[in-house]
Amino acid sequence: MESSLGTDVEVLSVWFPFECSIMDIVFRFLFLTCYDLIFSALFMRFLFYKRYHSQLDNIRERGILPVLETALLHYIGTGFLIVFALLFYFILFPAQINQQAKSALEILATAYFVVGPFFYLYLAIQKKISREAPSRTFIAARFFLYIPSRLFRIIFKKNGVHAPFFPDTQTKYAVLGVLVKFFFAPLMISFFFINVDRFASSFSHILLWASDGYEGISADRLWNYLYVSSVNALFVVDTLIFSFAYLVESDYLGNRVRSVESTVGGWASALVCYPPFNFFARQSLVSIGGGALNPSSFPVMGFQFIIVFQSIALILFVIYVWASVALGSRAGNLTNRGIVAVGPYRYIRHPAYVAKNLSWFFEVLPFFSHPLQLLSWILWAGIYVVRAVTEERHLSKDSSYIEYRKNVPYRFIPGIV
Repeated sequence: MESSLGTDVEVLSVWFPFECSIMDIVFRFLFLTCYDLIFSALFMRFLFYKRYHSQLDNIRERGILPVLETALLHYIGTGFLIVFALLFYFILFPAQINQQAKSALEILATAYFVVGPFFYLYLAIQKKISREAPSRTFIAARFFLYIPSRLFRIIFKKNGVHAPFFPDTQTKYAVLGVLVKFFFAPLMISFFFINVDRFASSFSHILLWASDGYEGISADRLWNYLYVSSVNALFVVDTLIFSFAYLVESDYLGNRVRSVESTVGGWASALVCYPPFNFFARQSLVSIGGGALNPSSFPVMGFQFIIVFQSIALILFVIYVWASVALGSRAGNLTNRGIVAVGPYRYIRHPAYVAKNLSWFFEVLPFFSHPLQLLSWILWAGIYVVRAVTEERHLSKDSSYIEYRKNVPYRFIPGIV
C-alpha cells in the first residue's frame, strides 16, 4: 500500500492491512504483546543493567513481579485502546479519515507495539505508575473492558440499587480524555494530509505558470491558485500542531490534561463543527433554506472585490494560525491543558474563533447571491459563541483561568465584548 505522498508502507501493512479482519488485527496484537514483553525484559536485563543498576536494586527491594505486572497491564491496556481505534477507523467507519491518515495510524500503532514495553517499564521503575496509581489511559481501558457488565448492572439494577455509569470521577475524566484523543487525533492527521495534498496541487500550478508552462492564464485563475495554496499552507501548520498536541502529552511540555469538558452542551457544540456531524448540520441548514443558503459557485462581484475580500480573509487565517502556534502543544478541544496568555490571547480570549469565522465570511462574501446565505454564517458563528461560553465555563474551574479573565476581560472584540 502506498500513500499519495509516496510513502511506502507495505511492510507495516503486513501487520495491519486495510483489508484485514478483526481476528487478524487481534492476533497480530497478541503476538506483538508476547514478543515485546519477552524482548523488553531481556533488553532491560542485558543492555541497561549497568546504567540503571541503582534502579534495578530498587526493583529487587520492591520485587520484580509488581513492576513487570504494572508495565504489562499498562501496555496491554493501551494496546487494547489502539486496537479498538484501528477497528473503528479501518473497518467500522473507514470514510471518517483518508487513506494517508490510516497509513499514519499504522505507523504509530506499530511504533507503540515496539516502544511501548520500554516506555511502561521505565515509568514503573521510576514509580510514575503503579497498581495503586495507574495512568489515565489504563483507567479508561479498564472501564471499556468491563463496560458490558457495567451496563448489565445499570439496566437490571442489582439489589434494586441504581449503578452509576462511571464508578468514580477519576474514571469519568479518564474515559472522556481518551475519547477526545480517539476522535480528534486521527481527524487532525487526516486534515493535515488533505491540506498537504491541496497545497501541493495548487502550488504546482503556480510553479508551472512561473516556468511559462501556462500560456494566457487568466488573472482570476492565478489568484485562485495563490489564495488556495496560501490558505492550505497555513492549515498544514495548524493541523500539524493539533495532531502533535493530541498525540503527545508530557510533563516536560507542560501539556498534561488537567480536566475534561463533561457537559453535553460542551461536547455537542464542539463536535458539530467537525465531520461527520458538521455534514448533517449543513444539510439541515440547506433543507431549511431550500438551497438558498448555499453560496453560488460563481462570484457575483468583480475580480477586484474578490482580491480585496479574500486578502482580508487570508490575513484573518494568519491570525487564526498565530493562535494555534501560541497554543502549541497545549492545543486541543474539550480539555484544559494549561492556560495560554501569549500571542493573540493577550488581547482577547477567543482569537481563533473570531479569526476563523470572520475569514469564512470574507472568503465567501463575493459569492453571496441571496440574503438568506448570511443566515448560514450567522448560525455557524452562533455555534462558535456557544463553544466559547461552554469552554469558559469549563476552564473557570481553574484558578489560573479566573486570573487570566481578569487580565484579558474581552472575549471576541478588544474593548467591546
